[in-house]
Amino acid sequence: MSFWDADVKVNVNLNQPLKGKLSELTYDNKFAYDFCSCCVDCKLCCCGTFCLPCLICQLYMDTGEGCCSGCWQCFTSFFPLNFCCSNTSMLRSKLRGTFKLHGSILEDKYYTTCCPCCAAIQLKLELRNQGLID
Repeated sequence: MSFWDADVKVNVNLNQPLKGKLSELTYDNKFAYDFCSCCVDCKLCCCGTFCLPCLICQLYMDTGEGCCSGCWQCFTSFFPLNFCCSNTSMLRSKLRGTFKLHGSILEDKYYTTCCPCCAAIQLKLELRNQGLID
């Protein structure tokens, strides 16, 4: 008698309970400053407006990502496909997850593409608000 001849019944439970509810995966915290809060810090606003590569490099150094990621972001900002390969949107997603801030990956891509200056300033202000930088 072979395996195929045996009458074997397998019980599969297709209705397994979820380990966590979906509501536990969404975050209710909000960014400390709105997206267009550029004028909160005039020095930071000027740096973001007139020297965005410097601000992005500082932002990556503050988060421990290294300046090479910031340089890549500045390099890709000259191409029209910045929406697809924005490292700043990935950094924004990472910080959102770390600080449990409300939002989505699509919003991160949208904000960093529409106004990279405002996005970088908002992230810098959030790091300052969280007490990670001075």
